[in-house]
Amino acid sequence: MNRLLLFLIIAFSAVTTTSAQATWFPYPTPPENLPFGRPRANYMVEHFWDRCPWKSAFSAPQKMERSLRDFAEMIPHAAADTVFLSIDGLIRNTQKKPADFASLLKMAEATFFSDTAATFSDEVYLPFARAGATFKKFKPEQRKPFERQAKIIENSMVGRALPAVQAKEADGSPVQLNDTTAGAQTYILIFERPGADRFDRVRFAANIAVRKLTESGIIKPILICTEEPDRTWLDANKAMPQEWTVVSMADAANVFDIRGDRTVYLTDGSMKIVARHMPLSLLIANCEQLVKNAGL
Repeated sequence: MNRLLLFLIIAFSAVTTTSAQATWFPYPTPPENLPFGRPRANYMVEHFWDRCPWKSAFSAPQKMERSLRDFAEMIPHAAADTVFLSIDGLIRNTQKKPADFASLLKMAEATFFSDTAATFSDEVYLPFARAGATFKKFKPEQRKPFERQAKIIENSMVGRALPAVQAKEADGSPVQLNDTTAGAQTYILIFERPGADRFDRVRFAANIAVRKLTESGIIKPILICTEEPDRTWLDANKAMPQEWTVVSMADAANVFDIRGDRTVYLTDGSMKIVARHMPLSLLIANCEQLVKNAGL
């Protein structure tokens, strides 16, 4: 038997057999004739919240948070449509009590979006952020953090075109971050904090394959300081290859998901995001393979 299938059988069996004793409310039990794998995962996700005691659900916040984590563990095995329909139902039922809804949003952030999330998925967290941003029973100051999160996630998702946001060059001249006039096939956006260790980025810029692709206009690296740059950062980047664009964007953290000291995004020629959070070492390897295949 396939090892993954065996794992799913054991996992789902464990959930359904212990639900009455070890969980905050009884979890669904899939019909015996339902095939293992995605059909059974879809059933579990679709009916997960059916027997949740909504009137008292958040009277035991730790148990409710554990239930959300159990729900999160099933998400990767289920169809996306099923997942988002279940999340919509969870949000609707919880919004009946604003205090409960606020608790749910806090739990969802910890489960799906925080730096320590065990099941990190900004795509799954987005419906929660959008709901918090538009919930009329919240005060404006309560909605604001969710508005920011929703904006960041929407701007950073693979498949989305970069928004028309402004950055500025070293002399203060404004420049559109989504400018495609360079005509490159791939744009590489490197978001960097001023105090970040520059070793990996300098190694990337100096790589022979990267330089060949840059000089031929196939790739266009854009180095972006994510804060107001100090003189040290500006001076350190005066010697960057002339094909690079070096700009600063002081509010970058309020526009894009840029965790850590350096975050790399890849876009296609129309500035549509195709990948993100890529290590520069992997980019170097990809560039070297591309040069080899193209015979450059």
